[in-house]
Amino acid sequence: LVALAQVDGGIDAAPRPLFPDLEEMLRATARDLNRQGVRHGERGQLRKAIRAFEQARGLSPHDAEIINNYGYARFLNGQYELAIAAYREALRIQPGRGVAFENLAEALMRPDASATELTEAREALLQARRLGRAAPRLSLLLARLAVRRGRIREAEQAYAERLEGGAPDDPLALELGDFYRDHGKRDR
Repeated sequence: LVALAQVDGGIDAAPRPLFPDLEEMLRATARDLNRQGVRHGERGQLRKAIRAFEQARGLSPHDAEIINNYGYARFLNGQYELAIAAYREALRIQPGRGVAFENLAEALMRPDASATELTEAREALLQARRLGRAAPRLSLLLARLAVRRGRIREAEQAYAERLEGGAPDDPLALELGDFYRDHGKRDR
């Protein structure tokens, strides 16, 4: 759908769309399918979400948001390898996409993760932080990751950072209680 324009007997180096209206229509349709996929995912309809994101990707294969959302639906569906591949693709297209680093880290932290994957997850979380992602959520993920890696002091520091972001809700309070119980800090 791209043509090179003739300029004074030569070829213009900047390609222009042959059918700009068609490309805009495809992009708009892809964005609409992306929104549908998000709505399906919010309702727990993961198969429908995945199908919508796949259709959106077909229409707009270089849209990092669509690819990231596809990866997240795969992650929620327990398809970690497909999720990881999608996040890596989104980051290849848009290297500054902090949410894709955060999502990649979460997928790499899957239950059967290797030590190498957990190390990569930490690096992805730190990169997401450098890109300005929400500190409380990242601190919580870093704390959970540190526990998995057996780095208790690092976990304690990350939990403390998370608490600086506001009072814990009940699930986090229970998680903190379990952490301190399991690691000898019963007075917390």
